[in-house]
Amino acid sequence: MNLIKSLEKYEKENLLYTDDEINLLVLNNPENTNLKETIENLNNKYENPYIKLLEWIEEEELDIEAILETFEDLNYLNGQYEKLVKKKEDNELDKKSVTITHSIKSIFSFKTQDEEKKQLDEKGKNIDNELKEYLDLVKICYFIMEKFIPEFKELKINSYYKILKNFSISLKMNNTIFNDFLNCIEKDKNLIEYSD
Repeated sequence: MNLIKSLEKYEKENLLYTDDEINLLVLNNPENTNLKETIENLNNKYENPYIKLLEWIEEEELDIEAILETFEDLNYLNGQYEKLVKKKEDNELDKKSVTITHSIKSIFSFKTQDEEKKQLDEKGKNIDNELKEYLDLVKICYFIMEKFIPEFKELKINSYYKILKNFSISLKMNNTIFNDFLNCIEKDKNLIEYSD
């Protein structure tokens, strides 16, 4: 506890400068080792629950960032899938237009109408394969979300209640420790003599 250390420091630096009567000290009195040991034992039991709460919040922030990244990745996959659908539609339009515009293109092209159709069919197959792969990835993402997010939420709720319970217990325990510390100091003979 920083308060105990501060009081010890205060005694050393501010009470001893007037006279060197070390036996008048409360926390730093060498004759009263029992009080010092009791305080050190209490100090060892003390823990700062706010640090644990802060660590828990930092862990939660990392979990939330991971979930947000997952949604961003899913949005990216959906965007890529939409682009491929558009690409497929454009390819289908190109296949239809080959027969209509081939006579004009044939003047400038070395490819026959069948070669162009074959090339567009191959491009269409590649697009279909990519669409299938993206659709599979999107399905996997949705499966993971449907399966694990409810479990994740349940885990987070339990974690939240557990951390609040531990926080409450730590505060109560620290309050008890601090009261014990104050009782020890209150019983000190120097305090009794000077308060009278």
